[in-house]
Amino acid sequence: MMTVVLADGRRGALRIATRLATALCDRAPDKLLRADAVVAAKDVVLGPGAMLVVGSGVADGAPDARLLEVLGGLDLAGTVVFLASVGAWPAETRTAERQLRPVVRAAGGWCPAPVLHCAGDDPRAVAAFCRYWRPVVAALADTAAARPPSEGTVAA
Repeated sequence: MMTVVLADGRRGALRIATRLATALCDRAPDKLLRADAVVAAKDVVLGPGAMLVVGSGVADGAPDARLLEVLGGLDLAGTVVFLASVGAWPAETRTAERQLRPVVRAAGGWCPAPVLHCAGDDPRAVAAFCRYWRPVVAALADTAAARPPSEGTVAA
């Protein structure tokens, strides 16, 4: 399974998303992409059964605008997407859920898990999250690859 990390450069989001992808797959991600360095969404190619880990630093109640723009332009049909956010606790815990998940769904992605929200660079939070989700990652990728495109927008 191809694994890609897409993150903005705020609050250590790339570090948390990379740690999450590595822990979920027991190996380093195939690609690390910073949203501000992606020229166009067409530069990010994901196929059915791929996994995308999105990292967002949340500040002032909003994720990075460039990250939202890149995500909105992707074709995520057949892609499992895990979301991670880094921000204040508890004020910004629901920001990624409210603002990133709908963009991922509109692009056809499937988010089976809740957003992992970290107040800082805490490997224990990632490890706890992955204890539950790691065993099912391969099955989720197979399921996502087999889903009809219209199912990508259904609430998980």
